[in-house]
Amino acid sequence: MKTLKPLLLIALVLVLYSCSVFKKSTSQSNISINGKLLKKERGKVKLSSNEISIEFDVRPYNREAKKHYAAKIAVTDNKEDLIYWKKGEIKSSNPFFYNLTGIASKENNLYDCFYLTPKGHHYIYFRSDEDKRANVVSKSSNKIRLKWDVDCFYINNQNIPFSNSKIEKLYIMFFFDNNLNETIEAGEYKIYTLKFDK
Repeated sequence: MKTLKPLLLIALVLVLYSCSVFKKSTSQSNISINGKLLKKERGKVKLSSNEISIEFDVRPYNREAKKHYAAKIAVTDNKEDLIYWKKGEIKSSNPFFYNLTGIASKENNLYDCFYLTPKGHHYIYFRSDEDKRANVVSKSSNKIRLKWDVDCFYINNQNIPFSNSKIEKLYIMFFFDNNLNETIEAGEYKIYTLKFDK
């Protein structure tokens, strides 16, 4: 009986530790749009300006260690596309988040516009001050705060400013695969409807 108590204590400690690690691996990334913090898993944001400023946290991208941490952000104006935006293993039938569906960035390594395409996502990471896909707000050894400013759509090889577009509603999904298991899990994603005030 005396040896049983220490074993139970050790088992309890291991369970609590594993729970904390799991919680950390699937923690949200403090996303805000035009200063509004996105607290819920799903919701809506009204946009009163012709520019969108998105801030979020990512872990440092490390190609050598195969730690490919990034924000994967899909945008569409077609509500039917949301059937692919759901929890579970990412399969080849998912045109937005399957492996290697990241959209190539511009020469400056940044995305100036929302790419409205039937497949693919914006792949935003921070590797170094020279190799990044958004502007740095702040950084520490294990977390980078990035800011992504967007004021146009990229449709059919053309940049169309928000102010010149007839699009009034968008759907956006943020996915952070924090445990790198190619699976969309609770705590790793948010889906929001963006509505322009026109």
